[in-house]
Amino acid sequence: MASPRFYVEKPLAPGADIILSERAARHARVLRLNKNDEVVLFDGSGVDFAGVIIRGRKDQIQVSVGVGHEGLADPVLDWHLAIAVVKREAMNLALQKATEVGVTAITPVFTEYTDAPHGSADRRHDNWLGVMTSAAEQCGRSRLPTLNTACQFADCLKVCADLRLIPEPAAELTIETVATQPQSLFTLVGPEGGFSPAEVAAAEKAGFLAISLGPRILRADTVPAVLGALVQSRWGDLS
Repeated sequence: MASPRFYVEKPLAPGADIILSERAARHARVLRLNKNDEVVLFDGSGVDFAGVIIRGRKDQIQVSVGVGHEGLADPVLDWHLAIAVVKREAMNLALQKATEVGVTAITPVFTEYTDAPHGSADRRHDNWLGVMTSAAEQCGRSRLPTLNTACQFADCLKVCADLRLIPEPAAELTIETVATQPQSLFTLVGPEGGFSPAEVAAAEKAGFLAISLGPRILRADTVPAVLGALVQSRWGDLS
């Protein structure tokens, strides 16, 4: 059984003793970890460090840092996902699955049909980062995806990438029929109800390709997982 993994915000080095964050300590207690139990620590540098719990209390868990070794390789595809801000549980699930399937950067977006106040993104940023961190711990990633500041839909149309896609149920193109072989990918994912016709038209005018993800209409929080599986199997590390 693999040792539990915990993200540490400060740079790690063999021989150091560190205190797990409150979030990580809660997770460790849920797992019923005790003194002398082995864990894996990572600081986002691409290196995983062996660790041993040397002190465990209700309010604090201390870990001794051991040797480091190269962690899981970074995703092959540089994939930037812009996702419309949706309700709390749906947004958390979308960010979790996007992290697991190998997104490299995420930008929350406000669209015409977004049912959330614009100020909510600032209040929810830390929670979103925590969701992505937990997902990275679980799936073995040694670097966290970048979580950008929320922006407006129009700002996304200016982002550069080898290929830019917008899922649209009525589109004729699919991932399999796109001829480009990109190294960088930018995708837009809409809210409940999708993008407005004006937004789809604006994206296509800006050079985005509209693609279909299949015959069924997917929930907003399902799209990142499905989209991720498709793009990673075509251009990334799931092939």
